[in-house]
Amino acid sequence: MIRELAGPYALQTCFKQMQDSLFYQTEVIQRPNEVRNWNEYALRVNQETSWQFSNGEEHDMINTFNNDGAHISIKWLIQQVTQRGLDVRHLLRVRHAATGTVHYLVVLPDGRYICNCGMPSNLGIPCRHYFRIWLDVEGLPFHISLIRPRWHQNASNSTGAIAAVCRTHQLQPDEFRFQATVISSAFASNPLDTTSHSATPAPRTQTIPAREVFHNVQTAIRPLLAGVQTAEQVEDLVQSLADLHQQNLADARQEQIVDPPAILGKGRPRTARFTNAREGRGQRRRLQSSAQENSSHVVLAPASRSRAGRSYKCALCRKEGHNRLNCPAGQ
Repeated sequence: MIRELAGPYALQTCFKQMQDSLFYQTEVIQRPNEVRNWNEYALRVNQETSWQFSNGEEHDMINTFNNDGAHISIKWLIQQVTQRGLDVRHLLRVRHAATGTVHYLVVLPDGRYICNCGMPSNLGIPCRHYFRIWLDVEGLPFHISLIRPRWHQNASNSTGAIAAVCRTHQLQPDEFRFQATVISSAFASNPLDTTSHSATPAPRTQTIPAREVFHNVQTAIRPLLAGVQTAEQVEDLVQSLADLHQQNLADARQEQIVDPPAILGKGRPRTARFTNAREGRGQRRRLQSSAQENSSHVVLAPASRSRAGRSYKCALCRKEGHNRLNCPAGQ
């Protein structure tokens, strides 16, 4: 089921978690007779070990869940389950055979589960602790909805009609099947999430992977390659495809409404904008009109003589015939 419906990332992650699950052991926790509910039992659990981050994982952007010691408190976990009105069917303890690391799993009546490692609730892929109890607990169902839809091969497929499977056999539809309301109202991988997750429609123009583009183009071109054996036939095929592409572009341009061609007039192009009637004339027009008005009142002086017939005066004595360098008054 995982190989048929899950994507590559979910398939590889589940395979790795299955391998790691072989090093764990499962213990079923029985609720004492004097304890009325699991909340009272959680309050009596005092032996909870602390844990620390390893290899600087607290600074990583993505949690790989390789640190098996990371977990949340069983008291807080059971409190969150009961606050959301969920019933606890089984409380299981999974212990690592070598390191002795302990994790708790809460199994709900409908087959969903919550692990205090946080991997199913956050990543949306079953953890190694779940695969361990799936092997040990008889009749525990596995449904593809336990893997978040984003990791499926097709996230838009409906998983409500898919039956669950056990370790020994496949359950019949009348024996077990996730309700449609459960799948649509919350992720099956995170029962604590009670918000509505409605599917977002795909946009009209959606980017597809390069691999899909390549395979689609290869499928379309393959019939055209029948009988192509020589270099001339390859050139003719490429040229015909190029001509067809240019023809499609020309047809697309004809359907579009384009701007009329700009006609360039004579002279310098206009830089000032056209003013509104309320604004009056532009600044350049006002300057030109004022210059014309001033020029009408100015009396033009007679044209001066040329430089050759012009006489010069001394700058010191103001007499003609010499300059300030050879002026008698300056000597």
